[in-house]
Amino acid sequence: MKKDIFYYEDRSFFRIKPKYKDMNEESALHSMFYNVTPTDSGAITMEASRVNLELVEDLVPDIESTREYDMRKSYLEKMNSIYNKQRELLVRLRQEIILPYMNDEIVPDLPRAMSPLMDPRKHQQVTLRWMFEQLGVRDTHAILFDMGIGKTYVSLVWAEFLIEQGIIDRAFVLAPLSTMKNAWRSDIRKFTSLDHRILWSEFTSKKKQRYIDDCFDSKCDIILCNPSIALAGLMPRIIDWGPDLVIVDESAGIKNWKSKTLQKIKKISESANHKMILNGSPAPNGIDDYYGQFEFLDNGIVLDTHYKTYREKYQYNKFSYNWVPKRGAEGQLADHLAPFIVRFMKKDVLDLPERTLILKTVKMGRKQGSFYKHLCEDQFAEHEGHQASYEQLLPKFTKLRQATSGFFKSDEGEVKDLPSAKMECLEELVDEMVQIRENKGIIWCSFQHEVRSISAMLKKKGINHGVAYGGQTPGKTMKALDKFLDEPEEIFLVAHPASVGVGTNMQCANYMFYFSLSDNLLHFEQSFDRNYRDGQERPIFAYFLVARNTRDEKVVISMRKKQRTQTITSTGFSMDDFLVPNIENIWESLRDVDDA
Repeated sequence: MKKDIFYYEDRSFFRIKPKYKDMNEESALHSMFYNVTPTDSGAITMEASRVNLELVEDLVPDIESTREYDMRKSYLEKMNSIYNKQRELLVRLRQEIILPYMNDEIVPDLPRAMSPLMDPRKHQQVTLRWMFEQLGVRDTHAILFDMGIGKTYVSLVWAEFLIEQGIIDRAFVLAPLSTMKNAWRSDIRKFTSLDHRILWSEFTSKKKQRYIDDCFDSKCDIILCNPSIALAGLMPRIIDWGPDLVIVDESAGIKNWKSKTLQKIKKISESANHKMILNGSPAPNGIDDYYGQFEFLDNGIVLDTHYKTYREKYQYNKFSYNWVPKRGAEGQLADHLAPFIVRFMKKDVLDLPERTLILKTVKMGRKQGSFYKHLCEDQFAEHEGHQASYEQLLPKFTKLRQATSGFFKSDEGEVKDLPSAKMECLEELVDEMVQIRENKGIIWCSFQHEVRSISAMLKKKGINHGVAYGGQTPGKTMKALDKFLDEPEEIFLVAHPASVGVGTNMQCANYMFYFSLSDNLLHFEQSFDRNYRDGQERPIFAYFLVARNTRDEKVVISMRKKQRTQTITSTGFSMDDFLVPNIENIWESLRDVDDA
């Protein structure tokens, strides 16, 4: 065997490239093994990594006993040593800090050097102590709180503590525009005395360009920025600025480990020894979503340095590259992640009013039901007798969901209206709700045509309302949202969950109606918790409109499965019969429906 061949864990191999010849030995080895391009200085950017040394040792007979192999093995042993040291500490901290609070509400004291302007809640104090005890051993943190219970507070207090103690000089926050406006802008003034700058949008005028120069030339403590702006023209400025702490809010946006967004954020954070992810819905599409987020935090130290190895450990290929979790994999991943994350749910930390979930099953009329039946036969006739992938079936499922909502959109874009049992049911619920003057409601939709149809129905009844969907400009969406939040006579908002933005507080509404339910768990959880957060005093009523014996029921069950997986892996519960409270009431009504 030639001397310039080395093996990955999965036994694939590569050759030493000429560009590594002039590098120092350790940097060259790192670059070869992880198949990454080294920096100009040849520095190692990855802090630590965990690999299977036993497998490497098994390959000894196939590899010449060269100096390169000995050096590689020494490097891997060093990385494993760092991983084991981190895990040992975090397991102990979970037992000493996290679990005593969850079981008996025992709250540790804040470190003396930490003095926030506003006293933390109990779960926030526990989290800050947990982070403090890791200082210098593991400085990357996953804060997976439910929406509305103080992720922003924890990250800001931690950033101010690090800056005041001289551990870091500057911090950089990547957050969606709506979250910056609705949470970060007010919280940073309320909870800290940090000198901060906020970059909202692209800057083209000379006046705005001077503001950018001031952001990066001044000695401000923290800069907040929208990812779409940071990852475009401002990347070189951010890299030169050299943040020591990088915080990614709503980190589900980097769940795809192959995305350019993740790679750019990793580039921005090369100078940062401290990193944080904040997320209330860490795995909206399944256990795959964790990999990209932890790839940002530690380049694979917790999960694995290779995505393929991680995937094959917890999943199997069902068919057509449709990877699904192995039996018991969710529990195994939960046990593995538990020391490295802190996760608190609303029900554990807040005293909120009752939230009632009501499933309204409707039976389609003869004409709508007949159309749905013929549509099923036509859409799936071509796949009869053989399996099709989910990607092939998704457009067909979408057409079925459109039919249950009372319309059909052809491949040519022509829209045909149908009689809608769900619209009749919604009209009855609307008439009932508006009888009490103080009531306000949100109607969530999955399709633009639904938004327009419901808007026409409300307009016909003379009910003031706003709309928010992808077919209008962002300015109109923000105007409709502000009017709904501020004006009592604006009774309804008809919206798509993705159009309202992330983190928007909508406590003014005490009713929600899901005219159609998206199968995107992130969209669902963001919409579901808009009005159920700290400060809500009125009981909440959430109605789910489902057409009986249709694709609607399958979507509910699919959502239940996704939420179950996310809750198990992020909270540490690993029993096979774990049921998620949010969806469970609906699930009870659908137990006779076959799995999707």
